[in-house]
Amino acid sequence: ISLNSNIGVKYIHLIRNPYDFVNSFIKWKNQSKKRWVLHHVIPFWNPLPFLNDNMSFTKWLFMKKSLYFAWVWKYKNSQFRKLSNKYPEQYLYIKLEDFTSSDLDVRIKVQTKLHKMIGLHTLEENSFILNSKVNASKPSGSKVQDSWSIEEKELFLDMCKEEMRNYDYKYF
Repeated sequence: ISLNSNIGVKYIHLIRNPYDFVNSFIKWKNQSKKRWVLHHVIPFWNPLPFLNDNMSFTKWLFMKKSLYFAWVWKYKNSQFRKLSNKYPEQYLYIKLEDFTSSDLDVRIKVQTKLHKMIGLHTLEENSFILNSKVNASKPSGSKVQDSWSIEEKELFLDMCKEEMRNYDYKYF
């Protein structure tokens, strides 16, 4: 990832809890035939571990989908972290869970950081955002990780733990 620091670009990274990310990806790809095709047929729709992370093609091929999506989360967010290290003044990450929190104080804190980053210095300029839940989550059914074996949970943590720490996410 590269970004010219002289052009005044601001990079806002909206990150999602990796457990929710995996669940969302699984549900998304299974919602329609079109999405299934997008996910399975279009080359390079997502990064591939055997091309980007020294993982063998066979290991990737037989990797459980939920663990593959965990790898995608780890890979993408490690790339964003590299960007933040290179251009810290131009980069801000926001947790989706904080941005859409039902706790008004949490939303105010996050939106204040966002407004400062993009040059809005008062929340009153966009106060309607504070008063509405942006993307209310509607939990449906069980979560994918509820069915994981101990080995799958360990593989998930081996893959994601470092980035979870970097972005202040707790893990089980």
